[in-house]
Amino acid sequence: MLLGGGVLVLFHAKSAKSLRSFAEDAKVFSQHGSPEHFQEDIEGKFFADFAIDSLRTLRETYTSEIGIREASGNNDGTRVEEYLRYCNLGPGHAWCAAFVSWCFGQAGYAEPRNPWSPALFPQKRVIWKPSIVIASKSVSQHVGAKQSVCDENGVPLHPLTNRGDVWPGDIFGIHYSNLRRIGHVGFVDAWDGTWCITVEGNTGPDNAVDENGDPANPIRAGPSTEGVYRKRRPVRTIHAVARWQ
Repeated sequence: MLLGGGVLVLFHAKSAKSLRSFAEDAKVFSQHGSPEHFQEDIEGKFFADFAIDSLRTLRETYTSEIGIREASGNNDGTRVEEYLRYCNLGPGHAWCAAFVSWCFGQAGYAEPRNPWSPALFPQKRVIWKPSIVIASKSVSQHVGAKQSVCDENGVPLHPLTNRGDVWPGDIFGIHYSNLRRIGHVGFVDAWDGTWCITVEGNTGPDNAVDENGDPANPIRAGPSTEGVYRKRRPVRTIHAVARWQ
């Protein structure tokens, strides 16, 4: 953690007003239907009260990468290979987790630094799942819920999860049934309980088509030639959210 325990308490208290308006800001995206309009809105409203330098830097880092594209559709290109090198990999490897790791590194975080998507979701870092187990009882987890993701003794797994909120800079994971694991990750940029606005790498844009000209599966990463995009994903397609900041 970059912040000590006392600062965490102050951080949560000062940002309560901003976090309460977080879901309202996310709805603006649905109304405008434009990532560009949403960008202006969230920066003006959210960070006015949410002035934590490390988180601001992280968000500035990952949003500044929007527009990066692969060179040939083979997990390559100057910037893509920089993401991969940060995780000790060369061109040709899947790079969604390397992109997330690189952004954290640029923002001053030592971790995560792993190109393996499941490695970004250790139990102690998971702050949200659509269905979780608390004291052997299955419950639903939503933004603003009173429960948080807890261990078998009911102890929260992360010190900032007592309200169950999902914040910008958190990491979402999408589960691939054929792999039986999380196979794609990216950044949460906004969340209203129904939609998750993301910034993610190794993916295609919303309404993308695959190499055959058919609509790309929105639960999967995207078409063959990929890059860094802001997207809107249904919360129901997200398997877990982790917090490293």
